[in-house]
Amino acid sequence: MPVSKEDVTIIRNFMSEKTVQIMCRGNSPMDKMVAQFLSSLGAHVTTGVECARPTSVIVYGDCVISLYTFGEQERSKLSEYYDNTKKMKASHASIFESFNSLFFKGMKIKLIINRDKDVVNDVIEQTLGILSKTF
Repeated sequence: MPVSKEDVTIIRNFMSEKTVQIMCRGNSPMDKMVAQFLSSLGAHVTTGVECARPTSVIVYGDCVISLYTFGEQERSKLSEYYDNTKKMKASHASIFESFNSLFFKGMKIKLIINRDKDVVNDVIEQTLGILSKTF
């Protein structure tokens, strides 16, 4: 997705102050391209890891943040978009136009923020277990 120079600077500064570990289920050329970009900004990125099912999960400080996409149609559009990016081709529009049509036209997404220390510790423990199997 297009990222401004200002956003790149913000992301790079954030990653220089924190340890950022990103795991991605996919291992496509697009996944690897994004992983390389995020690595260049300071993240530790691993692709091809069985993780984050059925949601995307982020651990930030003392919080576990889960991201949910609602509606079969939205999930279907998201899957179609992702499949097209894996093939490095778009169906009827460019990849970025497809991205804009998905995310800037009312896709319903819910973030759940959990601050329970036991949940945070459990997610970290499971994540470290996944990472230990991949290296």
